[in-house]
Amino acid sequence: MKRKRLVMYSEFPTIRLRRLRHLKSIRELVRETRLLKENLIMPYFVIEGRAKMEPISSMPGIFRLSIDNLIKEIGQIYKLGIRDILLFGVTKKKDEIGSEAFKQEGVIQ
Repeated sequence: MKRKRLVMYSEFPTIRLRRLRHLKSIRELVRETRLLKENLIMPYFVIEGRAKMEPISSMPGIFRLSIDNLIKEIGQIYKLGIRDILLFGVTKKKDEIGSEAFKQEGVIQ
């Protein structure tokens, strides 16, 4: 009785079928990800004071802004078509329970 030799192919296929990628209309139809400016949310980090703008070293192009500068900045991104923002209040006083977030006169309340 002869034994059949098992051949295993571990290489990735050398031919990739791209029949769905030839026409732009088909590519748009089968595309999974659509990134639109309407889907973007701009984060802002708000600090106390006036006329303040502090760069955040770990986030190039992002700044900690005082309220007056924040209003100007929001006007600029609105003109670009970004309609959603997310505000983060930055405080100098921090404790274990985040009590500054509950103040009636907090940075972003």
